[in-house]
Amino acid sequence: MAFEVITLATCAAVWKLHKELPEIFAGRKKSLREEAEFADKFLKRVNDADLSAFALERGYQALAGSRAVRAKGVKHLLSLTDDPGLLHDYVDGVSHIELKEDAGLTRFHYKEKAKTRRQRNWLKFQCNAMYAVFFLFGLSPLIMVWFRKDFEPLLYLLVSVPVFVPLAILCAADGLKVESAERVMAVQEAAKPMADRDLDATATIQEIRP
Repeated sequence: MAFEVITLATCAAVWKLHKELPEIFAGRKKSLREEAEFADKFLKRVNDADLSAFALERGYQALAGSRAVRAKGVKHLLSLTDDPGLLHDYVDGVSHIELKEDAGLTRFHYKEKAKTRRQRNWLKFQCNAMYAVFFLFGLSPLIMVWFRKDFEPLLYLLVSVPVFVPLAILCAADGLKVESAERVMAVQEAAKPMADRDLDATATIQEIRP
């Protein structure tokens, strides 16, 4: 009985999704057109004297598609590249990087928890490990079938999948945020003037010397 109910519910959900997909894609195309129009108008007015600080902040946040970022960060990112995909990386990785002034230059820097490569690799390892654990918990009723042939997993899956699979997805997303921050920092490093790179190399050598 439980299997029949699940099958009917799945078929109904698939049919509803099939009917709504054309509307979803049409709405997405319209949204992209509106975003392109807004970006064109905003970037043309960004240097206008009559544009308030509030409008400037909200405009840059609208370009990034998130209120979790600040206008200064988006502006600095746009000065490094015109790749719109990097804006998404910045929004995803903003919890691991911050914009600071260093030696008269404004740059992105890693936050303390992700300052070294070892720390970032450890963060990614933790996220991937928790993803694997929660995902296995979510599918654990299916694993139990291997040990008990009379075990009925369907009812248990109705509990384990909604509870543990979303947690697994959140852990995987946290790991991807670290990678997004690394991509932003890589673009900044590639966009640095050669003189700035020489200064960084000199500072590194001085730190190594006793």
